[in-house]
Amino acid sequence: STNISGRKLSIYRANQSAANPLNGLLLENDTGVDLAGGPLTVFESGVYGGDALISAFGEGATRLVAYSVDLDTRILTESTPVPEQIVEVRIRRGVLHSTRVLRAAVEYTLSTNRSPGREVLLEHAIRHGWDLVEPASVFERTAGAYRFMVDLATDVPLRLDVVEERRLPQTIALTGLSNQQSAVYVNLPEVSEALKAALTRLIELRAGLAQTLNVRQSREAEVNRIHREQSRIRQNMDALETDSALFQRYETQLGEQEDRLVELQLAITTLEEEEARRRTAIADFIVELSVD
Repeated sequence: STNISGRKLSIYRANQSAANPLNGLLLENDTGVDLAGGPLTVFESGVYGGDALISAFGEGATRLVAYSVDLDTRILTESTPVPEQIVEVRIRRGVLHSTRVLRAAVEYTLSTNRSPGREVLLEHAIRHGWDLVEPASVFERTAGAYRFMVDLATDVPLRLDVVEERRLPQTIALTGLSNQQSAVYVNLPEVSEALKAALTRLIELRAGLAQTLNVRQSREAEVNRIHREQSRIRQNMDALETDSALFQRYETQLGEQEDRLVELQLAITTLEEEEARRRTAIADFIVELSVD
């Protein structure tokens, strides 16, 4: 039997009590011997305070013990959504590298009517892949939680903001980046002027290619329409006398259509060559592009 050092405090664990912390003790084994674990009964000023279990702890170690609900202290929590932000964008040999930052903020509001105040050890669960941004320091970090020590005065609410962030790198080949996606990056304030200029140029090159494609496709559609019209005309001619006026008019129309088909085929060939040049220009631009 001997005295052991410790301090009285309240322990807040959101998964154990939503609004009230637990009465607790932070014990330090300065007895000079190892202490066995087991059940623990707490008396405060000779009055029964509660029961707890304590694990074995060696000389010089500390243990946190919670034994009852602290009804005189309240803690309210509110999660605040924070929009994600792109903090870095660069291009290396045709591949766009960006870093998105996700933020999660939890606001804790603590208050107590205990006199003369209370120390509260607030535990905030650690999430894999997330880094603590605020507060700048912690009282202790365990395998599963950050611990913050808060000095709480009587009837004076205190706010503690816990902010975490997660950085998500992302890579996108420019060959798979649409003009709409490129425009999003162009309008971001975090993107450098040089990179905006490069993406704007890529948009312009692709717009030129799209225009060439549209013209070629319209010419090809006209060829198909003429072929369908010629098929109809020839069917009609089969039922006519060769020396009739309508037959002669159909012949003239077919001749005009054949002339038009020759023009269209020449135009389509030219457009296909232009399309190939534009595709090559875009591919060369992308593969050589590196900019911050």
